Amino acid sequence: MGKRESELEMVTRHVLGGGDLLQRQLELIAKLRAAGHGTDLAEEVLALFKTAQDHHCRHLAQLMDSRRPDGDKTAEAISR
Repeated sequence: MGKRESELEMVTRHVLGGGDLLQRQLELIAKLRAAGHGTDLAEEVLALFKTAQDHHCRHLAQLMDSRRPDGDKTAEAISR
C-alpha cells in the first residue's frame, strides 16, 4: 500500500495541477480564436478554473500560515 499524502501535499498538488490546467485552457482559447470559433464557453470554463485555483492558493496559504511559528500571515497578504 502506498504512502498516504498529507493535506499540505494534496493542496500543493492541486495548486500545481491547477496552474497546468489554466495554461491548457488559455492555449485552447487561443486556438479556438485563431480558427475563427467562438470562445464564450471556453472563457466561462476558464473563469471557473481561475476561481478554483484561487481557492486552492488560499487554502495552501492558510496551511502554510498555520505552520509558521513567527506569525507571518501569507493568507492575509494573498487576500489583499
